[in-house]
Amino acid sequence: MRSCARPAHAIAGVVLSAMLLTGCSSQFDGDPYADNAKRAPVGIMVDAGETDQVVLAEIFRQELISQGREASLVREDIFQESKSGRYLNPNGNFYVGCTGAFLSVLNPGEAREISKDYRKAQHSSQPGGEDYLARTHIALMSALPGDLAAVEPSSATGCEDAEPKLPENFVALYQDDLLDREERQSIASLTKFITRKDISELAQEAEQKGDVAKVVRTWLHGSGTKMLDEEGDSDSSGGSDLTGGSK
Repeated sequence: MRSCARPAHAIAGVVLSAMLLTGCSSQFDGDPYADNAKRAPVGIMVDAGETDQVVLAEIFRQELISQGREASLVREDIFQESKSGRYLNPNGNFYVGCTGAFLSVLNPGEAREISKDYRKAQHSSQPGGEDYLARTHIALMSALPGDLAAVEPSSATGCEDAEPKLPENFVALYQDDLLDREERQSIASLTKFITRKDISELAQEAEQKGDVAKVVRTWLHGSGTKMLDEEGDSDSSGGSDLTGGSK
């Protein structure tokens, strides 16, 4: 009778192959940013002189903390000057600002070109149908350094005094490997659903009470939770899949 036994080295080879395949599969099944995300504290760079931006940054900070991340506000100038021009302050790894203001630093020439058309459209008796927010956002994504990513801009606007004149919708930039999937979805959800009215009311209340953190905490336990629940139900992050250098 023929034996069904296999040589020991053949069995070992099959087991080793299975282990290697399982290991490779697990690398692709998980969140590629999960390990990196838990190492670095999140330093949210925000202009301390802009209460509305501080409010939005504090919303992000408290949401990240609720997910177990170490996060703090870095109240310094987002942009720094050098002989070659302005650049993002390296003391943070997460930046809160506006679409046009970021673009004017990262690609000043493109910002001026879009601004010319944007101004003409605003003063035209028959304005065209071009979406200048989308154009500004696409230009911003293309101008980002390769290690930065961004969420889709908010419908809420700010940075009223920024030059040149461009759509100035709130947006968050962050190091591409800084956040895990759930954290990115939360930041995208809050950015997507928060309104100019929400931010204005929170900023006004924070100035009256002198406590941004407390005002934001109360809001997050109410309206903010509803926003996150709504986004969870829609099963969409609301964020951009583009990262720096995308063309």
